[in-house]
Amino acid sequence: MAVLMWIQAHIAAPWLDTLMVAITKSGDVAAVWFILAALLCVKREHRGLGLRMILALLLSVLLCNALLKLLFHRLRPFELVEYALLIPVPHGSSFPSGHSCASFAAACALWRGPRRLFAPALVYAAAIAFSRIYLFVHFPGDVLGGALLGAAIGVAADAWLRRQEIGGKLLN
Repeated sequence: MAVLMWIQAHIAAPWLDTLMVAITKSGDVAAVWFILAALLCVKREHRGLGLRMILALLLSVLLCNALLKLLFHRLRPFELVEYALLIPVPHGSSFPSGHSCASFAAACALWRGPRRLFAPALVYAAAIAFSRIYLFVHFPGDVLGGALLGAAIGVAADAWLRRQEIGGKLLN
């Protein structure tokens, strides 16, 4: 909570409020990540990257949102301290952050892809994760947990697909 309060006292600004709302909304239901994955699937030489992202995103939804959030039941920061949210009230448990998990899963599924894709995806994933803390809907630990889980899922999805015979054909 101290980190959240420090951000609000020292970093928050109207222009940053607008930017963080836009960034967090872009991560809703992982739509941007699914669109990027679909676009990658269109070109044969990038199809494997798109499939890795889709697999990672599906696994992140299953593990994070359908399993872990139900197990932990952690309250969100705005439920513990009175705070006027800039976005609609999110549903579900605070831990782990679903936005962070999906974003890092998608970005890390690209880790063996072209650097011109991976580096911006990683920066974008970090921006989405930070926006969740800035907007007072997650604790830093929620975001860190989601990011680490997502990164592990992205790397695992990449490794699993690469081991599959059809995955090898799609990626080469």
